[in-house]
Amino acid sequence: MSGYSSQIDWPITPPGSSPRDVRDILAIYQVGESELESLLEVARETRQRGWWQPYGAVLKWPQREGRTPARVAGAYLVLAGAEPVIYVERGGKGLQILVEANDPRLGDATAALADAVHRGRIKRLAIERVDGEPVVGSEWEDALLELGFRAGPRKLTLSA
Repeated sequence: MSGYSSQIDWPITPPGSSPRDVRDILAIYQVGESELESLLEVARETRQRGWWQPYGAVLKWPQREGRTPARVAGAYLVLAGAEPVIYVERGGKGLQILVEANDPRLGDATAALADAVHRGRIKRLAIERVDGEPVVGSEWEDALLELGFRAGPRKLTLSA
């Protein structure tokens, strides 16, 4: 899941940490010079207010058919680098896939979402819909069950 970040999955250091703190931590992990500058740039950006919420405010949401995601309290966005991959609707009842169905980042992004629940970053997801369609009986059901979701009559649930 390397490279996946989101409001769900905090960086190694808390948001707003100084670039010097980040440099020290990266030295512990022996991060090479080639990656160091780009990671320090990310650290500088996290010192800005609302750094994790650029979509809908500064950047346009990716264009997909169906409902447009929105910046609302209780919603989550799973990113691959700086690209949005999955939008979790407020309350965890629906997912909107923001990339093509065959995008290779989807597997890691759904695993990162499940990991956020397992680690207690999100209390509970009770997914009823993916892209507006029922999740039970969909192509997503098996993948989510493999990640630890439990099947119910109309939804798949995962709790911390």
